[in-house]
Amino acid sequence: MKTILRITALSVVLLMLAGGFVSCVRETEQLDILIQNRTENPIHVIVFPKEELLRADLYTKCFGCGGANYTNFRLYPYNSHLSSTWDETIFFTPDLSIKPHTLALQAFDSIHIELTTIDSADIVLKFTPESVVGYSKNIFSENSAWDFRIWRSDMQMQMSRTEIKHHQHIFVISNDKIVTNNP
Repeated sequence: MKTILRITALSVVLLMLAGGFVSCVRETEQLDILIQNRTENPIHVIVFPKEELLRADLYTKCFGCGGANYTNFRLYPYNSHLSSTWDETIFFTPDLSIKPHTLALQAFDSIHIELTTIDSADIVLKFTPESVVGYSKNIFSENSAWDFRIWRSDMQMQMSRTEIKHHQHIFVISNDKIVTNNP
């Protein structure tokens, strides 16, 4: 009889614990802005974040969070052996109503992208809120073109898990939008 009570008590405790673990799954959503490399060559991205986001050669990737990113990074073409690094989230927010160009304006003063073409010509694309050099679209402009996708990820903690639904707005760098006759 004692054995049956112990097994029953242990079963109840295990069910309560299992129920507690299941209830520790949170769901959240965020809006991400990314830069993606669709050229044939690696590109070197240099972001110039607002001063309040800058931390040495790192910057905070969202307002009020702890995530950080380097201000200089490389993106490889999708077809290379390093194709897992063909795009990068440059900033994110829990505010799903904000437009991607507006978020870029709030987070960055400018963005420079350097690439070397097949014929070894160096090209520098410069994006600022006022202008763009070397590219037909401006990441800071309301008229800029963005690709969109929904992507889901999990963030595992010790006793909980957060499921994140990413609303990703992707600013694509592609050969057909490079303007080489700009000064």
